[in-house]
Amino acid sequence: MATLASIDRWDIEADVVILGFGLAGAVAAIEAHDTDPEADILIIEKNPEHKVGGNSRVAGQALSLPRDRESLLVYQRALNEPNPVPEELLAVWADAMIEQQSWIERMANEVGMALEASPRGPEFADMPGSQTMGDGYTIVPRPSGVWNCFKAHVDRRTIRSLFDTRAVDLIQDPDSREVFGVLATRHAQQLAIRARRALVMCVGGFEGDLEMNLNYCGQELYPLGNPANTGDGIRMLQRAGAELWHMRNRNQSSGIWPAMKFPEYAAAFFRNPWMTSTSWIEIARDNRRFYDEGASLEPLHYRIKVHDQWVDAPHASVLPVHMIFDEQTRLGDCLSVDNMSWNILVEGYRWSPDNTAEIERGWITRANTIHQLATKIGRDPDALHATIERYNHHARSGHDPDYGRAAERMTPIEHPPFYAAQIVPGLVCSTGGAKRDTRSRVLDTNGHPIPRLYEAGELGSTIANLYQNGSFLTECMVFGRIAGRHAVTESSLTPPRHPQPDAQGIHQPAIRSTAQ
Repeated sequence: MATLASIDRWDIEADVVILGFGLAGAVAAIEAHDTDPEADILIIEKNPEHKVGGNSRVAGQALSLPRDRESLLVYQRALNEPNPVPEELLAVWADAMIEQQSWIERMANEVGMALEASPRGPEFADMPGSQTMGDGYTIVPRPSGVWNCFKAHVDRRTIRSLFDTRAVDLIQDPDSREVFGVLATRHAQQLAIRARRALVMCVGGFEGDLEMNLNYCGQELYPLGNPANTGDGIRMLQRAGAELWHMRNRNQSSGIWPAMKFPEYAAAFFRNPWMTSTSWIEIARDNRRFYDEGASLEPLHYRIKVHDQWVDAPHASVLPVHMIFDEQTRLGDCLSVDNMSWNILVEGYRWSPDNTAEIERGWITRANTIHQLATKIGRDPDALHATIERYNHHARSGHDPDYGRAAERMTPIEHPPFYAAQIVPGLVCSTGGAKRDTRSRVLDTNGHPIPRLYEAGELGSTIANLYQNGSFLTECMVFGRIAGRHAVTESSLTPPRHPQPDAQGIHQPAIRSTAQ
């Protein structure tokens, strides 16, 4: 951590400083402003302005708005098992989840948008309490409707924003542990930013850092969302003395999805989970199939049930993985989703409907025979040919004794040319961060709040194990509102040591107000 003794002057000051301009940061800023309209609220964002929004901008935009509190508590306890969160925290979350629908609807209407039912139902219908999960919701128009709604609300308020600015360390009193601000870098310049009342961390997780994924998850994972989520918040919280939790949730809660990663892009592409074509398989390191790849796993966030336990689809455990398909599948389906993920919605990439452009880019390998294809992708030609022949036999007979793939989801791979796309494990988000209390304050290793430090969103999420679709964005709202409301009501604190301004006064880099 940076101490007050290391600060010669404050470059920027605000009453409440919020790190991260995703949904949690936006909601925290809105709630802080609406609680005290006279307060000076500043959002610090690592990305440039045109890439603002984090994972919430590129997610599926689902909102979970259950109606029955007791059933919700029962269901969430079952989802969290065997990694429960404290009951008092669960109760606060459940109360807000039940109560916030009218607020969300009002917020949408105020900016010319609408809350709309989006049928989904429970993700794990066999779990107790799941009946509370009726229709899901979203905000329209799409895409990015939820994010666009709350971004519009920030823009309507006198909330300042500073983009292209990376928070690197909290500024703390080493004795009291009180947080006075944050050190950040912007265009190679170091800035000392003072938070007069409190600081709220909403910087996301670590899914964009391959080494952290290997160290904490033991797996090679790639971000489908914001590649700037590289664990900055985790490192700052560690130095501040925070107690970390949920660093290795099963499936990282959001699931591990089949994805495609190419050097031209920092994030991965979602492999289309809704393909209607059936002349394709996936093969593992040993050139054989390894699960029922034709199953509809998207509604379960790519989880499968093994010995009555929900686990990841096994891609990360059998790398390298290739998808093998023929001309019929190439013509029948776009291999990538076109309505979510970072590369599609932020970078603006448009995957060609028949995959032709991606073949020309070299992202998809093409060959006239299976043996030639195997050679091109570094596979054993005889082994791959044997796997294709076995699969084709099962497809023709309408019975898959290996993995139980449904007959209607199997078609022989027999129409040349043949194709291969390398599949990597894609991660929507991670959920590790600091343990938080019912006021969304960060807790230290003794279970005590670190003064004037709050947290919301993906960083330190209370989603502790399995995930019901729509819960991440609504949780961002729940704890974003709680953090903003409490942070802005902290008393303004004068640092024990007063930095001396230069002759020109406190230096203020140009900060764009988002007020219209």
